[in-house]
Amino acid sequence: MLDERRTIPRYQADFNVNVEYNPDPNLASLSHCDAKVVNISLGGVYLIVEEKIRQGVPLNMIFSINGSSNTNLNNQYRTTGLVLRCGSIKEETPETRHRYHFEEVKNKFYCAVQFNEVQFELSEKLSKCNQVL
Repeated sequence: MLDERRTIPRYQADFNVNVEYNPDPNLASLSHCDAKVVNISLGGVYLIVEEKIRQGVPLNMIFSINGSSNTNLNNQYRTTGLVLRCGSIKEETPETRHRYHFEEVKNKFYCAVQFNEVQFELSEKLSKCNQVL
C-alpha cells in the first residue's frame, strides 16, 4: 500500500484497462484507448494514457483480470468513472515521477479517475490475482 494521507488505501498496480469516452460532448462518437493502471483503490484509479482527456469526462472502463484479453466475462470487469484531473507526466511531482518510473513514459499523460461507485467486486477480483503489487 502506498503511504499517503488518503481515506481509502491506494495500491500500486501494473496492468492495462480498456477505456471508452466521448472527447467532445457535441459529437456522438466515442474514443477508445488502452491505458496503464499504476495505482488503484476502492474509490478510483490512476492511469497512464496516450492523449490528454478533459477533466469531468465520464469514462467506461473494462478491466481484464490476470491479463486475460479474451471475451470470457469471468475475466473482465466493467465500471465507470469520472476524470478528476489529467495532464502531462512532465507536470507531476519529481516524487511521483520517480515512484512510478515515469522516465520511461515522459511523453504520455496521467489521468486520475474517480469511480462512480465504490469497487468492492473489482477489489475482490484483483485480490485473487497478481496484478496489484
